[in-house]
Amino acid sequence: INKDELFDIEITFENIINTGYKMFYNIDIIEEIDFSNFDLSFITNTEKMFYGMKKLKNIIGFNSIKTSNIKSMQQMFYQCINLNFNKMGFSSIEIDNTISTSEMFYGCKGLKKIKINHLKIN
Repeated sequence: INKDELFDIEITFENIINTGYKMFYNIDIIEEIDFSNFDLSFITNTEKMFYGMKKLKNIIGFNSIKTSNIKSMQQMFYQCINLNFNKMGFSSIEIDNTISTSEMFYGCKGLKKIKINHLKIN
């Protein structure tokens, strides 16, 4: 794919079974992803979902992703150095049922502050 010719990609989630594992792994040409029209409540694994997306600046509709069912968020935003968490409305995330968040925000220079309201450690 010539990245100068890449304008829009449409993805359907009909064949994805409970996982976003490596969904956009190391795709370094995408600057914005729009999840605003999708029901992603069935996803239980977002491990390495946006891993290495160094040009990604925004995820539209991120707050509509139901995170309470997710078991692993390990390295979810690993090296997303340009992602603007404030722009995408990253205000809350449910991790009550999450088992692993290891290196979730590793290398995320655009993340300045995280507010955690509820944290259960079992």
